[in-house]
Amino acid sequence: MSVEAEIEVLKTVVSKLDTSIEKITQVSTDVGKILAVHEQRLVGLEKIADDRDDDIKELHSRITTGNRELIDRIDMMLKTSKEQHEAMEENLRKEMQKLDVRLTHIEKWKWWMMGVAAGAGFIIGIAQKFL
Repeated sequence: MSVEAEIEVLKTVVSKLDTSIEKITQVSTDVGKILAVHEQRLVGLEKIADDRDDDIKELHSRITTGNRELIDRIDMMLKTSKEQHEAMEENLRKEMQKLDVRLTHIEKWKWWMMGVAAGAGFIIGIAQKFL
């Protein structure tokens, strides 16, 4: 092969290499753009994930606070209920004592009346014998 033919072949090879280099450069540029877009999307997704994490933490905090408030209210209501129950129990005890005293008085009065009636009956029975 002659030098001129080899030079032509080299020109063709160099031309093809230039074309390949241009295409590789274009592909590299396109890949760089795609990577930049994906990086932006990734940053956006990370921001959204961070926001959701913050929302979850806030929600957890609210639930915890709500539970504490609910437990405090229940404790307060339990304490109030217990106090009311004790007060009602004390009032019932006092009323039962009053009723017990009253019933004792009525029973005593009943026995007195029976005694008086028995005495009156005895006296009337004796008086009838003399009349």
